[in-house]
Amino acid sequence: MEILKSALVLFVTFISISSYGQENEKVLTAFKQSYTFEITGDYANAIKEIVSVYSADSYEQNLRLGWLSYEAGKFTESAAYYEKALALKPMSEEARMGIVYPASALGNWDQVLTNYLKILE
Repeated sequence: MEILKSALVLFVTFISISSYGQENEKVLTAFKQSYTFEITGDYANAIKEIVSVYSADSYEQNLRLGWLSYEAGKFTESAAYYEKALALKPMSEEARMGIVYPASALGNWDQVLTNYLKILE
């Protein structure tokens, strides 16, 4: 019976690792495709690639979507993605530098100043 339990635990672990690897590969492929679309200025499709694998608790995906949304002229969406990235990693200088772009485009100078000051702390 003990051997059966051990085998079951190993099987479940293997399946979990295997499915994680497949998901990770999908995310990597989506990022690669988004960079390809970005190079050609096709921000809509670059965004679609990341959204297709989007996880709200992914710092990297929120950061990427913040940048792509900014480049696409979607400043409010961009700021929201950068805010999510900052919520996940409050000390992130990349997210703070990133949020300054849509904030300045929207004329939100208080937010620009606040984020620059936090970067300098």
